[in-house]
Amino acid sequence: GAYATQFITNATQKMTILSDGNVGIGTTNPLYKLDVNGGTADTGIVTRSSDADSGIAFVDSGTTGDTKVQVGARSDDLFFVSGGAINMYMKSTGNVGIGTTAPGALLELGDVAGVAGKGQLFINGQNAVTDGLYVDRTVANEYAWFNDQSGIATIGTRGGAAAHGVLRLVSTDDGTTLST
Repeated sequence: GAYATQFITNATQKMTILSDGNVGIGTTNPLYKLDVNGGTADTGIVTRSSDADSGIAFVDSGTTGDTKVQVGARSDDLFFVSGGAINMYMKSTGNVGIGTTAPGALLELGDVAGVAGKGQLFINGQNAVTDGLYVDRTVANEYAWFNDQSGIATIGTRGGAAAHGVLRLVSTDDGTTLST
């Protein structure tokens, strides 16, 4: 039969290594290569580092060199690494940066010179009439709506149920029209 290696302290089993190689800490029947059960604690695993960053890296058979995928912490901030660079950063304030490690707004898209697609927000929808980017500041009834499918960009204010465009840019096959 299969036997497990058990580590016992003060008459309580603390760690188990099963014959299939699964290791359990806080569990006697680990289901994964490393299965940690912290019990009622909110944190099951802590990684520490003596330098500025601490993290967990993920590497598979297609990973080369330092292009690992990593989730890490710097001070009280959270970051995500892919392709060997920090691509997403969340400040302890809640600000999230994509392409920047110093987001100054709730969501900030950075720009990396010479790298296509950085600093852009692409919204791909299926409804040609209503999909697009809609930014609304409800308190002041101000809005901006951009819809590439219809070729319309509107910036304006709302009055009641109707939208009143202050500035409307319409692009058609015949050219571009600017109306107020």
